[in-house]
Amino acid sequence: MGLEDPHDRKDWPADRDPGMEVKTFPRTGPAKAAFSRGLHAALLDRSVGGDADVLHQHGLWTMLSHSVHRCRKRWRLPSVITPHGMLDEPRLKVSKWKKRLFALVWERRNLRSASCIHALCDAEAESIRRFGIDVPVFVIPNGINVEDYADLPDGTQFARRFAGCKDRRVVLYLGRIHPLKGLSPLLDAWKRIASKRHNDWILAVAGISQLGFEEEMKQKALATGLQDRVLFTGPLYGRAKLEAFSAASVFVLPSFSEGFAITVLEAMACKIPLVITRQCNFPRVATEGAGWVGRPNADSLAELLDAALSSSEWELKMVGRRGYDLVRREYAWEQVGRRMLDVYQWMLGGGSMPACLRAA
Repeated sequence: MGLEDPHDRKDWPADRDPGMEVKTFPRTGPAKAAFSRGLHAALLDRSVGGDADVLHQHGLWTMLSHSVHRCRKRWRLPSVITPHGMLDEPRLKVSKWKKRLFALVWERRNLRSASCIHALCDAEAESIRRFGIDVPVFVIPNGINVEDYADLPDGTQFARRFAGCKDRRVVLYLGRIHPLKGLSPLLDAWKRIASKRHNDWILAVAGISQLGFEEEMKQKALATGLQDRVLFTGPLYGRAKLEAFSAASVFVLPSFSEGFAITVLEAMACKIPLVITRQCNFPRVATEGAGWVGRPNADSLAELLDAALSSSEWELKMVGRRGYDLVRREYAWEQVGRRMLDVYQWMLGGGSMPACLRAA
């Protein structure tokens, strides 16, 4: 169950179990409040909330938390909340006063009433504790269907779609175009290395613009003379996104803060070597040799990118292969789903405490 949006039906898996019912409800009032009378009523309906075994909430700082808290209280359901990085300190500073008000009115009460909290990584578990939540926390990463990336389209289609990539190797950024994503220091780093060497490379920036930040970054690229070395593609979906992955020789994510970036898993599933920051919360990328990990500043990013782009094609393939092995071993939905099922069973009193669970 969730809120309607322009893409919700496209996001439903085509091969989902026929017994899995998906319901979405229109929003009521301001879109950012994420309130729906229909969803609220459904959660309080005995045939829905009263028949549920476990209540699992995704995300914070909207009216959904109020609806979930009411449902939990009415039907006395065991419940889990996945904040998706929304309690990380940099993200708490965004719309700070709104979040303080929400926390005071119901969000802290909602979190403290949950049976447990689901963190996507160790760093997020620590941020949950710093926020003052002392219920059990378990750490399970997100996952992907690795097989979805087994048969990529020809990468030359990306160059045909975007002429600036013709006869150039691609460093791909794919994600929200937002200040927290580190694009500003990435452009500073790119100017340092692209203006002196690596003339056969182009930086492709793909994603949805937020807070008008894409236009700001375009102006920065123009002011620093990078207009021919940086390509802004806009958002890419479906086959167009797969074409971008297929064309990329290196994937970069220079974030200041991440809950858990699915694009990192997607890049590894496509056997693309990574250049990421520590704030992306994938320390095993470095330990497994699947890429280069540093800090979200121009000096560090320039050093990492220079190392990646100076590597031979064979070396990049080996790095990408190690990332592929890691994602198959640790982040495939089969493994992730089993861990989540263990937690649900433990919440219902039908299993031993999972290894991923941390006591209060």
